[in-house]
Amino acid sequence: MRICPRDRYQQDSAGVPAAGAALGIVSRDADDDGQAADSLTLDQIGTLQLAIVEAGADIGRFCNVCGIEWIEQLPASKLDSAMTRLATFREWQQKK
Repeated sequence: MRICPRDRYQQDSAGVPAAGAALGIVSRDADDDGQAADSLTLDQIGTLQLAIVEAGADIGRFCNVCGIEWIEQLPASKLDSAMTRLATFREWQQKK
């Protein structure tokens, strides 16, 4: 299950034109200004998705609160804080 507004991985689906491929021209990902170093791993994304579901939280609202459009945009440096928020939300939901 992907959690993003549109499958952003399809933006390069057209690939390199045949002439480019014949000449050995390779397209590369856009420069991320070092943000990849603070990206979540696939395991972390899965753990976060599970925590959101188990807490009974709305994924869209979670993303809005965190200031992101989709889960994969959450910086790894903010994962612990996000997990703490979800645990607090889950406890609050259980007391209702």
